[in-house]
Amino acid sequence: MIRLNQYTEIAEPKDPAPDFPKYTFSLTPISELNQYIGNQGAFLDVIEKITAVSNAATLETSSGTIKLRRIIHLVHHSENMIELSLFGPRAQEFDGDTVYEVGRKSHVIAIFVGTSMKQYKGSPPFLSGTATCRWYVNENDVTEIRDFYKRLPIQAEPVKKLHLKNHEEIQRQIETKSLLELREINPFDHAGLKFECTTVIIQVAQNQYWCYPACTACGSRSIFDGGKYHCSKDGCTGTSIEHRYKVCLIASDTTWQLRFMLFQDRAMQLIGKSVEKLLTTYRKSDTPPEISALVGQKFTFIVRVLPEKKLIDHDPMFEVLNIKKIFGKQFQIPDVKIERKPASSTTSTSEEHNLPPLVPICPKAWENKSTSSSSQQIYNIDDSQIELTGILQDKTARKALDMKNEEQLQDTHEKEHLSQRAKRSFYIASRHT
Repeated sequence: MIRLNQYTEIAEPKDPAPDFPKYTFSLTPISELNQYIGNQGAFLDVIEKITAVSNAATLETSSGTIKLRRIIHLVHHSENMIELSLFGPRAQEFDGDTVYEVGRKSHVIAIFVGTSMKQYKGSPPFLSGTATCRWYVNENDVTEIRDFYKRLPIQAEPVKKLHLKNHEEIQRQIETKSLLELREINPFDHAGLKFECTTVIIQVAQNQYWCYPACTACGSRSIFDGGKYHCSKDGCTGTSIEHRYKVCLIASDTTWQLRFMLFQDRAMQLIGKSVEKLLTTYRKSDTPPEISALVGQKFTFIVRVLPEKKLIDHDPMFEVLNIKKIFGKQFQIPDVKIERKPASSTTSTSEEHNLPPLVPICPKAWENKSTSSSSQQIYNIDDSQIELTGILQDKTARKALDMKNEEQLQDTHEKEHLSQRAKRSFYIASRHT
């Protein structure tokens, strides 16, 4: 890889060397690609067999822009498959139709240069091909392609055609819901599904930071320990961070109130300032006025339900994936009366009012039947008999305590006996099996 800066000068040679290479690459085995996930400075070259290719379809990125994308499936000799996504002009320049037609009867081998390894949350890692990406397909004068071809079977499996949905198709499939309907969404059954809702921001969630230290390699939260940051994601060894937005907003329509989370790109789109710039003036525990200004604004969001890590919240939380429409400041904020019922209650309010009052039942006083006659006589004793009565009561109490201890000891022996029988039964059963 050649790095250019503001001091780099590029001049076209008048007499190029005759042995100047036509192809330049440094191949990385498919088994070593994962170590480069999130490494923006690593451009990777791979040689693989193309097994599937899609159409070039429009895609809406996380920043809200629309661009082309094409998917290609690459397989090595070991049958390990890696997906390559070509974006922008590269998706259009790749001749997918010809690759599909040639691949119906013969092998298609390609070297892709200038790719990078990426991974989105909840998705497998993939190769990304943007402006730096180029490719050499079935070039017979490339030694590496000829050697790769010789190790393939004579009979080639046809290249498959994949259908990639356009942005317009995906938008038509997104269901519009009210906040009350979104409240009934199951975070487990509807994970990954997108929904559209129109709502007004009524509050910035209290007692929550509006940003977090993110690992520059993978974007996960980093934890400060031992004098430096450590990525909380398993397998990631990143130690450098950048602060990113994580703004929790409470929004409402005329049906319900729910929490919506704005992460880095969506928050930047609405706030207009970077996290680092706000941190120069405000603390993470403060709410900057740039964020407070969102209160009262009306939006149409494309959202998805966030996975529940703790099942203690009454309503699900949603991540804002896209801001479809901005209506501006509203003069009137929807006022929704939230009435929550205890989770364990299955009786309606009207039925509860018709119930008769409960009758308290107190425990009975303990009475020793063997001394009931003497106990009744205690009420007729005079002062001279108090001492004798105390002795009799003490003896009665000790006798009751001895009887209780004897019952507990007998119960313990019975449990030990049953435990031994159970162990024996398990042992005999295991021997027969």
